[in-house]
Amino acid sequence: MKIKKWRQAMEEEIKSIDKNDTWELTTLPKGQKAIGVKWVYKAKKKAKGEVEKYKPRLVEKGIEVKQTDEGIFICQERYAKEILKRFGMDKCNPVGTPIEHKIAKRILRYIKGTIDYGMFYSTSEDFKLVGYNDSDWAESKDDERSTSGFLFVVGNNAFTWSSKKQPIVTLSSCEAEYIAATSCVCHAIWLRNSEEGELSSMSSTVSSTFSDVISITSSSSGEIDDGGGGGGGGKLMRKCVGRRKVVEWGFTTVIGRRKEMEDAVAVVPGFMSTTCDHVGGCGGGGGGEVAPVHFFGVYDGHGGSQVAKFCAERLHEVIAEEWDQETVDGFKWKQKWEAVMSSSFERADNEVLTEAAAPEIVGSTAVVVVLSGCQIIVSNCGDSRAVLCRGTETIPLTVDQKPDRKDELLRIEEQDGKVIYWHGARVLGVLAMSRTTLFVI
Repeated sequence: MKIKKWRQAMEEEIKSIDKNDTWELTTLPKGQKAIGVKWVYKAKKKAKGEVEKYKPRLVEKGIEVKQTDEGIFICQERYAKEILKRFGMDKCNPVGTPIEHKIAKRILRYIKGTIDYGMFYSTSEDFKLVGYNDSDWAESKDDERSTSGFLFVVGNNAFTWSSKKQPIVTLSSCEAEYIAATSCVCHAIWLRNSEEGELSSMSSTVSSTFSDVISITSSSSGEIDDGGGGGGGGKLMRKCVGRRKVVEWGFTTVIGRRKEMEDAVAVVPGFMSTTCDHVGGCGGGGGGEVAPVHFFGVYDGHGGSQVAKFCAERLHEVIAEEWDQETVDGFKWKQKWEAVMSSSFERADNEVLTEAAAPEIVGSTAVVVVLSGCQIIVSNCGDSRAVLCRGTETIPLTVDQKPDRKDELLRIEEQDGKVIYWHGARVLGVLAMSRTTLFVI
């Protein structure tokens, strides 16, 4: 434990244990195994959230922890064996599936077959906090209330979860899901505000929450009135979404008449973090607040899916790398983003050609959106489009790069290209757009 205040509180707890003669040192009897202990940390807070007292407790450990270079494995093998021995089932035949629990022996046989089961926490450098939530609707036969549930992961590891009955009777499944989403967001905020604990490393990363009902997105943005059913949670939800502390997104794809889906979508919440004034819109200075920046990309594959999939896996990484390497002053954010996007598209184009990731007749158009707390940065290649919708108003954010545009026609002819008009303007009589990503004929 690196935090000094917790270390001091732990030392005080040890002194208290010695003073009260809670235990005495002795020699471990032959053939016996020592019981492990662990520290449990709890911070008592005041009404405004300030820490009043640090309360670490040394407790007996009821689980086994095996730590390796790959990660940490937690199980209760010893406890499972004790249960089997207590009921005289330690010699029974094991089973590996928890079905047909009508007979008590079946449960014990299941324990026998799953003694070495546990939870594995893999090592990871990904500190993004991601939450998932869900809810049933009026499943309780007694009071017709719904049950909310959420799960939070850091990297690939689940570390906190909850399943709890909702405090009110909801009138629709959307309302039940909305309450579940609000409780999930509240817990995400609490986790991110745990600056005194080990979660402080997540303070600069994005929190993402996922729900499985499309109407939640409309409700959280204020398009649907929740009728006050969330007990005031709706305002908090909208406030977090408005400040982009919580990212909400969704997409749909249509394969059409093709045998293979040639398009690809990339959504990377918090793919990079930077000061808000470097992203743009917050004014100059240098004391801007560090904020997460989110990435969204749509890639329209042509001739196959290889290039579109490559872009979905790689282009956002290239943009983040180019941002760090770009020498343009960060406060000149417009010029910097233009330089970053141009160099990123060109670099991705060169990478796929160098790695021979696809045949020469395969390519993709692209439109990418970088979303910060105050700006939308859009870049496109080809005829993939970005449109901003506000109520009933639609605002185009991109202009298609097609050969019938005067500037594009002039650029093509200056490079000894040729535009043929066949069912519209086409480059070399084939391409209906004048620019694509990674397309060579």
